[in-house]
This record gives sequence, C-alpha cells and structure tokens, in this order.
Amino acid sequence: MRLMHNMASLSTYRTYKKSLTAQSNSISNISTGLKVSAAKDDPSALSKSESIKMKIRSLQMASRNAQDSVSLIQTTEGGLDEVSNCLQRMRELTIQCDGTKTDDEKEMISKEIEQLKKGINDLVNNTSMNNVNIINGDLEKSLKVPSGANSGEFIEIPVINMNLDAFPSGENSDMNLQDVDVNDMEKSLSIIDESINKLSLHRGKLGGVSNRFESCYNDLEEISIRLEAADSSLVDADVATEMMNLAKNDVLVTAGISIMQQTNNFPQDVLRILQGI
Repeated sequence: MRLMHNMASLSTYRTYKKSLTAQSNSISNISTGLKVSAAKDDPSALSKSESIKMKIRSLQMASRNAQDSVSLIQTTEGGLDEVSNCLQRMRELTIQCDGTKTDDEKEMISKEIEQLKKGINDLVNNTSMNNVNIINGDLEKSLKVPSGANSGEFIEIPVINMNLDAFPSGENSDMNLQDVDVNDMEKSLSIIDESINKLSLHRGKLGGVSNRFESCYNDLEEISIRLEAADSSLVDADVATEMMNLAKNDVLVTAGISIMQQTNNFPQDVLRILQGI
C-alpha cells in the first residue's frame, strides 16, 4: 500500500477514461449512423468511401443526363410527328391537283401547301428543349451526352437540318421542300417522298438512341445502388453492435466510478493505520 502514488486509483482512472471514450464513440456512431465520420476513425475506409462517393455522384449525374436526353428526343419526336403529318397532307394535295382541277382550285390547293410549308418551318425551328434544337441545323455534328462516370463514355444523339431550303437533300441536291409546286406533280411528289423517307429514317435513329438511353439509365441506377451498398458497408454503423458496445461501456464507466471511490480511500486507510501506531 503506497501513500505518495495511489497506483490502484491511477490504473482505475486510466481504464475509466478508455471506457468513457468508447462510450462517447458509441453514442456518436448511433446518433450519426456512421462508424467512420473522420479520417482518424479509419483512414483506409474513409479513402475508399470518398472514391466510391465520387463515382456514385458521377453516375447519378449521368443518369440525369440520360433522362434529359430521353426528354429531348421525346420532344423532338413530337415535333417530327407533326412534320410527318404535314408532309402526308402535302402529298395528298399534290396528287389532288390532276388535270380535272380548275385554276382556281389549284390556287386554293397551292395556298394550303404554302401554309403547310410555313407550319413545317415553324415546327422545325420551335421544337426544342432548354433551347437545344437537333432538327433546325443549329448543331452541325451529333450531340454527345456523357453516359458514365469516366471520360470517353458518351452516347451520340443524331442531328438533322430540316429547314425547308435544306431538306431533304441539303447541299447535295438542288431540290428541297421549297420547290414543291402543284404545277409540277412529278417533281413535287419526288421531293415529298424523299422527305418522308428521310424523316422516317431519322425518327428510327432517334428511337434507337432513346431506347439506348433508357437502358443506360437502368444500368446506371443498378450500378449506383450497388456502390451505395459498398459504401454503406465501409462507413455505416451497425446499430445493434453499437448498442451492445454502449451498454457494455456504460457498465464499465459506472464500475470505474465506483472503484475509483474505493481506491481514493486508500490514503485515508493508511492514515488510520498510522494513527493506531
């Protein structure tokens, strides 16, 4: 039994501090839901978690890109459907202008065709989303949309110039929709038929790209969920385990306080022994 240094009390106090720290950590883990909230908790796990979180956020942004791209294609598809209706009507009116029609009737048909041309032009120039238009010639090359978390991962949205003076053949032909004339049925039908064919082909391409974006979105969501699970296993706290640790540390802290009260009485016990000498 020592008077100058109460080793039993010091040892008990050191154990008490460890239990108190462990108790505090358990409470923090339970309240935050994380077992790794700072680098000091587990540097390796934190580093891996940050890397996974970076990929998750990139994948989530790529998912939004896919959704926005599908919306853009759907918006464009709506406009192209109306353009197709206009072209079909133009074809009907052109065939209607046979030799049995009077000049007045042809004039009325011609006026309707001109209105259809203006309607096509308005549709082409006004069909856009967030000021992005892929059918009026503003974009000369396909639109590249990032579709993954890494560089070089993208999907291309095909573009086309459907302005009246450029469609269907653009610079490779002197004929376009502006040249449709009821007085030249053969030439007009040729232009309209080529326009309808090219429009259908482009709509088919957009449909294929839209399906690809939807598939990409589903894949990205699946990958993102799996990465979330991986990140959870690294940094999330197991509440059951933490509750068990908290209960254990509560007992140790309470026991440490009780034992320190007893060990702090050792010097007084020494004095009482000395008084009896």
